[in-house]
Amino acid sequence: LLRAGLMTLPQSVGIIMGANIGTTVTAFIIGLPIAKYGLAFIFVGLLMTFVKKNKLNFYGGVLLGLGMLFVGLETMSSGLKPLAATPAAESMFHTFSQNWFLGTLFGTAFTAIVQSSSAAIGVLQKLYALNAEGIQSITLNGAVPILLGANIGTTITAFLASIGGNIESKRAAVVHVMFNVISALFFLVILFPYEAIVQWVETRFLKPFSMLTIAFAHAFQNITMTVILFFFIKPMIRAAKFVVKDKVDARMPENMFDEKLIHESPSLALEFVRKTLLYMGSIVKDYFVMVREYSFKENSKTVEEANTYEMMIDTYDQKLHDYLIKISQAGLDANDSKKLSRDLDTIKDFERIGDHLTNLVEFFRER
Repeated sequence: LLRAGLMTLPQSVGIIMGANIGTTVTAFIIGLPIAKYGLAFIFVGLLMTFVKKNKLNFYGGVLLGLGMLFVGLETMSSGLKPLAATPAAESMFHTFSQNWFLGTLFGTAFTAIVQSSSAAIGVLQKLYALNAEGIQSITLNGAVPILLGANIGTTITAFLASIGGNIESKRAAVVHVMFNVISALFFLVILFPYEAIVQWVETRFLKPFSMLTIAFAHAFQNITMTVILFFFIKPMIRAAKFVVKDKVDARMPENMFDEKLIHESPSLALEFVRKTLLYMGSIVKDYFVMVREYSFKENSKTVEEANTYEMMIDTYDQKLHDYLIKISQAGLDANDSKKLSRDLDTIKDFERIGDHLTNLVEFFRER
């Protein structure tokens, strides 16, 4: 969304913070008895993916994904039982329980490899629950540092998504890394009180070695740090801007759509629109080059890129069209009115070219 110009950096920081809380829900779902219905989720989800309606199709994908996660974790759990009982595994778990640094490092590396904190934490939950079955697995002292490391490792996804993006998307990735690293460091400093709180919640409200204990520890950490760092959004943005420097960028500035400029000087506002049109044209040109290359060589990433280009072109089409209509209502001389009509036609042409290119991508994908 940042790359497409549909969101500002401060808005993205709020989304990142909210996502860090939202992702904890998966751990709670895994910890509930609902996980045993994984095969039913897969069956219903698979049927829904064959429905032509997009909304049902997407919901089916969600159910299918959850079902695969549940079945995968259950299958892995049955395979882990004999492995966890081996001397080598017991020695590793004992090391993690005694050394918080190695536990954090392992959690970071493992999550970075699988690129999903939900999957990594799901594995951790299953390992922790093995203790209830009489298999000496990871203790709470060993699980908490791994959990903190998982929050650092999951930032690799945002980092990979920012590659090839604009400056703002790279800065958002930096903010994401800062948020999770600061969060992990904060809780490592108060590790013993943090573990004591989690242990008290488990003893008071949950069963011993409950998977929900890990889910609670994850949620407590992310919610606490979101509340604390909410008041430091501006310093984090400044730090991200320091790390990712500004450079000459053809990106369309938001102040180009300043309505005050229309009232002060409609002609000057029209000149700003011309510069914005040139940028929109450069997007269409880049899209054309990409589609031409795709017509000769298949590339799975092109389809995703095409969606981004289509989104950008449609957004700029709407913004520019609305802005030009407001300029026309401010009163223009005959010469400027001709320019405005020309600009409206140009926007429409760019948008139609974008639609044709999207159709071509679909054609070549099907071919």
